[in-house]
Amino acid sequence: MLYATDATSFQAGEFLEAVCQSAQQTLPPNVKIVRAPASGELSNDVAMPLALILNELLTNAAKYGVNGSGDCVIRVGLTKEGDSFVLYVEDDGPGV
Repeated sequence: MLYATDATSFQAGEFLEAVCQSAQQTLPPNVKIVRAPASGELSNDVAMPLALILNELLTNAAKYGVNGSGDCVIRVGLTKEGDSFVLYVEDDGPGV
């Protein structure tokens, strides 16, 4: 998504959806990503590294976030707080 365009900014919700959908395609079928609604606009300078970070967090959550039933639900959100964004990735694994 990020490399296929010459955009200088991205809508946060579309960005989050695109990264999560891309990651979901590479994950096992027992892993489900649940995305919270997001709003705001990300500059390209922020979106590029954030996509890499989010992909890594999703991959780690899929590896280590499996619950007792063998399923993995990953909750992802990107919220705007003032001039900043807060990214969160949660799972039901044992924690660190």
